[in-house]
Amino acid sequence: FMLIATLLYKTKVTLTEEKHAEIVKELERTWKDISK
Repeated sequence: FMLIATLLYKTKVTLTEEKHAEIVKELERTWKDISK
């Protein structure tokens, strides 16, 4: 079961550099809004 779950995770979850940068930018924006 763990092997199947790992394979599904590897095929479905891909975090590219572009996606990572987008997530970081969104988090920084929301953190700035919260800290006001």
